[in-house]
Amino acid sequence: MSATTERITIGVVGRTGSGKSATLNSLFQVGEIARCGGLVSCVTLTTNLYCGKRTDQASPLLAEVFFFTEADRYKMISRWVHDYHSATAPDPAQITMATAAQLMVCEALETIFKDHPECEDYHAIHRFLADAKGADGGGVVAKLVQWSNDLLVRTVGNDETVTITASNASDLLSQLEPYDSEMREGPSLWPFVSLIRFHIDDPLTAKGIHFLDTPGHSLSEFTREYNATRYRREVTHAMITTQTCIALSDSAVHAECLRMQHLGRDRVVVVVTRTDIIGDHTMSGSLREEATARRLKDHLTQLEPGG
Repeated sequence: MSATTERITIGVVGRTGSGKSATLNSLFQVGEIARCGGLVSCVTLTTNLYCGKRTDQASPLLAEVFFFTEADRYKMISRWVHDYHSATAPDPAQITMATAAQLMVCEALETIFKDHPECEDYHAIHRFLADAKGADGGGVVAKLVQWSNDLLVRTVGNDETVTITASNASDLLSQLEPYDSEMREGPSLWPFVSLIRFHIDDPLTAKGIHFLDTPGHSLSEFTREYNATRYRREVTHAMITTQTCIALSDSAVHAECLRMQHLGRDRVVVVVTRTDIIGDHTMSGSLREEATARRLKDHLTQLEPGG
């Protein structure tokens, strides 16, 4: 395939655990650059764009982390507080009765602000947000926004982006953990990350082909969906992933096929995977299935503009 003047952006979409990471890693020749989870876990918490090397890039791998603006963070935090109180607030002592919306809000606040006593756990967050329902609602939002500003300054200074370089995928992902993963200790900034742009030395990306990976469909949290939708507008082609066991009944496949119709003929492909990680250490099944997976892994479909 010759180099193209039109930028091709392939959106890789599917349910959580459908094999998006495995599909990306099988296409690239740089190691496991896309985080791999399992059948039910989600490791794609941020919107990720994989593209070619920068002209000034000396290292094999480079990642740029972009953050939401203060205005965007204000909208997010206001929405979190609104969503929390739109549900029926449970008694703080009965955390298991919390609604899904409240749990997602608690998850986000604990992830970012766990070093503050008000957000050190879900019980503390319930007590803290109880104040936001009354006259002090604006004060709670303002406090959270200020905390977010302080955290970003403390972590990345006044830089609008963070640039990370590495010689291999494992090292790069290790350095990215504070920005794209749940941290066991200390706060994580991933809810405030707008985009992570990977620059890799790969034959596909060298031809101007970009790959967009967004959080799986099981994650309906507002900011993730809002942000992913912004970047999906740039998609010119689509790869929809699903597992063999549910391929015929996967409603996400049908929904995505309808959503991607506007891309045009021969610009959407469904990728059927066995699991989210394909390799000797995880593959189960017959030798024939394993051989088939390896053949598919080595086969690349060439996508030309105007498809």
